[in-house]
Amino acid sequence: MLPQSIIRPSMTRRTAISTLAALTAHAPRLVCAQAGADAQSHTDITRRLDRAARQLTGPQVPAIAVSATLAGETLLCEGYGLADIEHRVAAGATTRFQTGSVAKMFAACLALLHVRDGRIALDAPVAPLLNGAPDAFNTLTWRHLLTHTGGLAPYEPAVDLRRDYSDEELEAGIIDRGFDFAPGEDWAYSNTGYLLLGVLLSRLVGEFYGDQLRRRLFAPAGMAATEIISEAAIVPNRASGYEPEGNRLHNQSWVSPTFLRTADGACYTTAEDMLRWGLALRNGKVLTADEYTLLTRPTPQSLHHDNGNGSGYGMGMSVAQGQNHRFHGHGGSWQGFKAGFLRVLPDDLIITVNANSTAFDYDPALRQLAFAALGDALGDLAAIRV
Repeated sequence: MLPQSIIRPSMTRRTAISTLAALTAHAPRLVCAQAGADAQSHTDITRRLDRAARQLTGPQVPAIAVSATLAGETLLCEGYGLADIEHRVAAGATTRFQTGSVAKMFAACLALLHVRDGRIALDAPVAPLLNGAPDAFNTLTWRHLLTHTGGLAPYEPAVDLRRDYSDEELEAGIIDRGFDFAPGEDWAYSNTGYLLLGVLLSRLVGEFYGDQLRRRLFAPAGMAATEIISEAAIVPNRASGYEPEGNRLHNQSWVSPTFLRTADGACYTTAEDMLRWGLALRNGKVLTADEYTLLTRPTPQSLHHDNGNGSGYGMGMSVAQGQNHRFHGHGGSWQGFKAGFLRVLPDDLIITVNANSTAFDYDPALRQLAFAALGDALGDLAAIRV
């Protein structure tokens, strides 16, 4: 058993929705790539997006970065506010923010590439790759890990975030804690499942899963600035993360290098790279259409937890069904950062947002930005959840 945690509420990989506060920010540079007959329309949308984005920073949220594409055309890719308060560094499209659990979609996509290669089968047990797991783990499959239906007990209450662990120690702690419910019987959002997924993907091919992400996903998508977090590395354009307490901001809490490399959410990225990621998914550059369907098909167990908005969870992707629109996406929170990714269909709108404060609420922010882009056409706005 691993020692008791020192985890703080603001350090969770994913947080609950809260009310959006309308705040002010610095004026940005506008981007609109569309030319020809639709240029004026897209310019108007860009202006609306810019106005909406500028309302999302303020005393509690020093900086955000936003990207938006419509029908494959870039509408906006810009940073707002201060990436570093102490040094008064402005945020931009190339500022590196932490993703939190948005990175779960990267791990899920990597797993699907291994399915494509024939290295794993979704409904095959993971037990052959585990070290000394009891018989109870024989029914735990890759699909269970990817869809949060594995039932593994949370690792967060049992770890010391200031201590380094080897993969083997993390795995032993997960095995020791066992299950909250039998694999496949229910759904519960599980950082533990994705942490174990990263350990097993590394073990599967004898290569750190983060290096696999860079080689098989980030490079093909053109995401040169996206990588696993490293506190020690020199990282150009790295933003600082902040955690508000009352009316004051504090620097992000320190965690050991262990928890900056796990597959439940530990990447640096930029607005430019998240824009490229959205387009790579849209254009089939990293997954086939059938694989993307697997990513976004809600597992039946997740639908039992629907709050009345048609929401569920696929593989590394949240899914919601409105009256006229489908929403695919994910949110994340970690070490003083928040992030959100949203794809709206059939409108072909993709929005990403990153912020350097745990006070930022990504769901209402994405709703505000989506409404700025689509206006009255987005009648089922309340269904947006990531």
